[in-house]
Amino acid sequence: MRTTIQSKILGCNLVVFVVLSAFGFSVVARGATYYVSSEGKDDYDGSVNSPFKTIQYAADLVNPGDTVVVRDGVYSGSSTNLVTVKRSGTADAWITFRSENKWGAILDGSNVKHSCVGFARVSYVSIEGFEIRNAPWGGLWSNAGAKHILVRGNHIHHIGNRQTETHYGICGIFEGSKSSYHVYDGNVWHDIGRTGPSTERFNHDHAIYNCGDHTRIINNIFYNCNAGWGVHMAEYNTVDEVVVSNNVFAYGNKRGHIILWKPCRNIVIQDNIFYKPAVKNAINFLSNDLRNITICNNLAFGCGLKDDDDKDVCKVINNIVGRDPLFRNPDKCDFRILPGSPAIDTGIDRFAPEADIEGNPRPQGSGYDIGAYEHVPGLESTTLQVANSTLPAVSIDTIEALTGLDFFSTMDEAQQNELESTGTWKFWSDF
Repeated sequence: MRTTIQSKILGCNLVVFVVLSAFGFSVVARGATYYVSSEGKDDYDGSVNSPFKTIQYAADLVNPGDTVVVRDGVYSGSSTNLVTVKRSGTADAWITFRSENKWGAILDGSNVKHSCVGFARVSYVSIEGFEIRNAPWGGLWSNAGAKHILVRGNHIHHIGNRQTETHYGICGIFEGSKSSYHVYDGNVWHDIGRTGPSTERFNHDHAIYNCGDHTRIINNIFYNCNAGWGVHMAEYNTVDEVVVSNNVFAYGNKRGHIILWKPCRNIVIQDNIFYKPAVKNAINFLSNDLRNITICNNLAFGCGLKDDDDKDVCKVINNIVGRDPLFRNPDKCDFRILPGSPAIDTGIDRFAPEADIEGNPRPQGSGYDIGAYEHVPGLESTTLQVANSTLPAVSIDTIEALTGLDFFSTMDEAQQNELESTGTWKFWSDF
C-alpha cells in the first residue's frame, strides 16, 4: 500500500511516500518529481508544465527519492535500450519511474537493439504501470548484479517474436546472476519469445528468467508464453529463496508453466492457478539439484501439477488438481474467478500478498484465495433499471459507462438483446 502527500515549494514538486509490501520492506522517500511527455523537450526543467521529452534524460538526472512520472504516449528510440537506469536509490529513498495512467505510457522497443529497460548494477529502483512491448531481446534486463528492484503493475508483451536460432534467451525480464531482491507484483506477461524455427532453443525464452536470489513473484498473470515457460529458475551457481505466490498461468504452445533447472534451494510455489499448459504437467524439472522445495495450495486444471523426476524432494501439500477454477472468461484471458470457484478461501496466508492484482485487500472471506484475483463477494443477483424511459434502446457501451461494470464478455447474445431492448437485465454482480 502506498500513501502519497504532495506539496509544491518554489516550483518543485516534493513527494513523500511510503510503500509497504506484503514481504515487509518499506520505502520512505523525499525527492523531486520530474515529468516526461512525448510533447515535451529535454531542455525544459521537467516540471509539471514543462516536461522532458525522453525518459532517459530524466533517468540521468534522478537522485534517491526522486520520481519520474511519464505521461500517456508511445516512447521509442534506436539505442541499445530505450531506457538504461544507471542511478540508484537507497533503502529509505527509492527512485520510481511511473506511468501517469496505468499502461498509458508505452515503451515500444521496435527499433532498439536490446531491451526496453536495462538496469546497470543499480539498487532501489521501481518501474510501475507501463506497457512494455516489441523489444528484440527483453522487456526489462537486469544482468549486472542489480538489487532491490520492484516491477509492478506493468503490461509486458510481444517480446522477441521473431525467427531466430540464437542460443541466447529472450525474456520478459532477465534477472541475472548476482542479482537479488527483485519483486514482480501485479504484472501481465504474454507472447514472450521466438516464433521459430522449431528447435530445443525455445527452451531459452521465458516471461521471467530468474537467476537471482530472494525473488518474489506475486499477483502476476502469465499467458500464451509460447516458447518457454512463464517462470524459469536456473542459476549457474544456486537460486535461493524464491517465492512464487498468487499468480495465474495459462496456455502456451510448447512447455509447462514453471521450470526449476540446476541447483534451486528454498523455493515456495503456492496459491497459484495453472490452467491448460501445452504439456502434461505445470511444473517441470531439468538436470535438477533441489533442496527444500514446497509446492502447496495450488490449483491445476487441464494438467497435472508437477513432473515426477524431482527425486521426491518436493513437499507437495494441499493442492487441488482437476477442478475447473471457474474463470470469468478464460477464452478472452479474463482470469477473475466466479462464485463457487474452488480457488476461493483455499489458499495459504504465509507469503501471500496483502492485496490482489487490482488492489483488493486479501482475504475477503474466511481464507486467502488462490490466484491473482481475490474474489470480492457482492449481491447474488441485482436488477439493473434504466431510468431514462425516453430512450427506445440503451447500448451496452452506455450501460458500462454509467455503471463502470464490464457486461459484454459475460453476456450471451440473447442477454445483450434483452438489455438493449428493455433496459432491464438480471445479472450476477460478483462475476
